[in-house]
Amino acid sequence: MNPSSFIKDIGRSFFVSSFLPASLFVSVGVITLQDFFPKLAINRIVSSPYLFGSEWLISLLLIAWASFGLYSILPWTLRFYEGHYFPTFLRKTMIFFVREYWHAAKSKNIQQIQTLKDDLRSDLSQEKRDECLDKFGNCRPNALEEYINLEPFCPIEPDLLLPTRLGNLLRSCMYYPQRRYGIDGNLLWPRLKSILPKEFLEEKDDSEARLIFMLNSSLLAYSIAVLSIMGGLFGVVCPHFRSWNYCSTEYYKQAYSTILPISFLIIGILFGVFGYLLYHLAVSAGETFSSYVRTGFDLYRFDLLKKLNFEIPTTIEKERVIWSKVNELFTAGDDLGLSPLKIEYKPQKE
Repeated sequence: MNPSSFIKDIGRSFFVSSFLPASLFVSVGVITLQDFFPKLAINRIVSSPYLFGSEWLISLLLIAWASFGLYSILPWTLRFYEGHYFPTFLRKTMIFFVREYWHAAKSKNIQQIQTLKDDLRSDLSQEKRDECLDKFGNCRPNALEEYINLEPFCPIEPDLLLPTRLGNLLRSCMYYPQRRYGIDGNLLWPRLKSILPKEFLEEKDDSEARLIFMLNSSLLAYSIAVLSIMGGLFGVVCPHFRSWNYCSTEYYKQAYSTILPISFLIIGILFGVFGYLLYHLAVSAGETFSSYVRTGFDLYRFDLLKKLNFEIPTTIEKERVIWSKVNELFTAGDDLGLSPLKIEYKPQKE
């Protein structure tokens, strides 16, 4: 890979996904919460003869720090919005409602098809088998319609459900190659990504940058909401505790000299709603990103096999066998088998 091209791509991704939201929301946060910063300390820094244009320098350093922070914690941000870090009780409760009141209604015919398939595999009388086949034929068109409407956005299997829309969207995306071809999406996506055509990869990266931009913007909006609500609650509750000398100091008067406590609560609620709307926009951007990942596996999985010197299969059954071996090779090698993996390479002609 060309080093200058790599740096350029990283820079574009960083600028769109992290620097832009940090610039906007850090500026808004500083303006909103500026009265909470000690004036004396700020004035000393700003008036320092050793720092030229220190206000701008401090703002730039703060934005740069926030930008790199957002860029560094991206895996955490994704897992947070997928629901992995929710409290156990909340996560299980949300999954229960998603499974019982949304997923079940959206996949009723799909689940019935699975039940009929299990019945047809068992020992049935001819009469029962004919009855099951009739039900299967009647149910299949509706199940196919449900599959089209559900599978791109959510796992078909109830056991794979996550508590959030984004979590279910991305999980369904990464389980798609497993269901179709037997490919472990999480394991082989980084390898496939390295051989994607430049034009396709750029389009995929643009969609991913939009997704991350919306997630980071939502995270920062929620952060300002939490800080504003905490500031508002402090201002509302503190005057009722006159015995606490801190409430009657100049700092307390300074903190609420521009924005009243009730206004901080309103600002916090507004930013919370704004963060939720940004999350919904992130889900929409995630749908586009998901379609690129699925298309990448559909169109370029055989290019990956060629790079690995594997034979190109001629049937879907043979393909699933090959990918099963590839999955095990990259996961555990020969460590979990009674005998070495039997894999035949087929060197590709230059």
